[in-house]
Amino acid sequence: LLPAPAMAARDTSFEESLAVDLKELGLFKGVSDTDFALGRAPTRVEALVMLIRVLGQEEEALNGSWSHPFVDVPSWADRYVGYAYENGLTNGISANQFGTSNATAQMYLTFVLRGLGYSDQDGLDFTYSDPYTLSGQVGILPEGVDLKSFWRADVVLVSYAALSACLKNTVQSLADKLIQEGVFTQTQFDTYYSDMDIIVMKNYLVNIYTMKFHTFFCSITENINPAHMKIVTKTRDEMISMGYSP
Repeated sequence: LLPAPAMAARDTSFEESLAVDLKELGLFKGVSDTDFALGRAPTRVEALVMLIRVLGQEEEALNGSWSHPFVDVPSWADRYVGYAYENGLTNGISANQFGTSNATAQMYLTFVLRGLGYSDQDGLDFTYSDPYTLSGQVGILPEGVDLKSFWRADVVLVSYAALSACLKNTVQSLADKLIQEGVFTQTQFDTYYSDMDIIVMKNYLVNIYTMKFHTFFCSITENINPAHMKIVTKTRDEMISMGYSP
């Protein structure tokens, strides 16, 4: 038997454009000046650093003296992890291990919810096992986020959406807070941010044989021949205009 063809690679061009906007606002960096490395999973440390940046707290983190109990943190990330630990953004995977594995959607959504002022301690606002419900309610979980194969591209989607989310028990958005703190100006925000980007864009799984498109976690996708699969990031209307039907 011949092996089944691999599924088409995910198109991250949309997330790339959002990453550029976040970079212009000083909230995101790549692995180099020209590479955001969106097509791979973030490590736990990378995800935490991305969180601190999108919260506008990188300068404070790097300029402070912080401590943490973890023995597996690389030296370059000590201040980031110390800052996050002392400010209740992370607990690590054990008393003395931060964790060197890749970050998951569960982890990053938990980080962002904590950054917005919500608490999973004793299940106050949400639980670590289920950050998804509250994330959807507060608007930080766009439908394009891949909860199964969480990439740096998904970090960008969640981070971008978080800017329009309100801090707990307030009507102040994260973006408003960052403008107030001088992280970027209102003019810069208006230039580089559009919440419509998050609202209308979505990843669809396309069956190129039947010309049907499905949301990424639709149960019917499990029965599609991998040779007929294609991942497309478009609006619903664009999918229909291209000849596909839901």
